[in-house]
Amino acid sequence: MPSEHGRVPWFALVVGALSMLLAGLALGAVWALLVLRFGALVPAWLVLAVGALAALSARMSLPAVRGAASTLAALATLLAAVYEQVLLAAARIAAMFGIGLLESLRASGFGMLWLLARLGLHGERLHWALAAAVLAALLALRRHPRTAAVRT
Repeated sequence: MPSEHGRVPWFALVVGALSMLLAGLALGAVWALLVLRFGALVPAWLVLAVGALAALSARMSLPAVRGAASTLAALATLLAAVYEQVLLAAARIAAMFGIGLLESLRASGFGMLWLLARLGLHGERLHWALAAAVLAALLALRRHPRTAAVRT
């Protein structure tokens, strides 16, 4: 909520940013779970739904600051896409070596998983992720219909 001076308290922005960080990680984990379960049946354009959910989460987390909500929604969508690739890379390593997912995450290290995630996020998947980030930013900018009706 804006204060009487028209500014949003810094604490609201910090909580909104943390909320969007967690939303991005959660959406990436759910997306990776769907890919692991259904494999090639999950289309690459499903990331648009991830972007829409990130925008909804941003609008709920930061209703008074649409610009920040828009930026955080786009970043959360890109974070979800990268995190999905990190989890898929760790799952592939775990399957190859016959170890658990957590052990694979620990043994692989951040550098290797980041490299494998960058290699996995290319071509069509990258284009869909960027489109989803743009969609999330645009949806987070929109004013909620009920809020607009009350203010006018």
